[in-house]
Amino acid sequence: MAVVGSAHPKYLSKMAFVSEKKWSGIVATFFDLEPTTMRPKVAFLVAFLGLSLAAVPALAHHSFTAEFNPEKSFTVKGVLTHVDWTNPHVYFYVDAKDQNGNVETWSFQTFPPGMLHRAGVRKEVFKIGEQVTVLANVAKDGTKHLGSGNKIRYSDGHEILLIVAGRNYDKY
Repeated sequence: MAVVGSAHPKYLSKMAFVSEKKWSGIVATFFDLEPTTMRPKVAFLVAFLGLSLAAVPALAHHSFTAEFNPEKSFTVKGVLTHVDWTNPHVYFYVDAKDQNGNVETWSFQTFPPGMLHRAGVRKEVFKIGEQVTVLANVAKDGTKHLGSGNKIRYSDGHEILLIVAGRNYDKY
């Protein structure tokens, strides 16, 4: 039989021998555990690693300035056609005509539904089929027809503000 472990006197009592229980002996020696007390500790370790990996997508979230330029804004006039009221961000879409009269669909990203809801903005305030003017910030990567929606003004004059403290939304 081969000995797995260290020959250091501290570990002599914990030596494990390779046998039909080869892996439990190796793991027990590695963690300095007796095989009978190893199961709850390994279960804890597996649960801890599983929960840690489940939290990784939350760490991948980006800031506004990573995706959009807060110093550059633009406006789009057109018809509000669709709203995706889903996490992680609400998107709304506007069909606008270009200089040649061709219809282009613009998409605008805004805050998560929960944040908008807490601010008093509900999905129902987005009136599909209405003429709107949208003030937005440009995408940093140059993506065409994408912006971060800041303000929506309807043809009757009422507005939906999608604001963050410290940013200017007064200009159209």
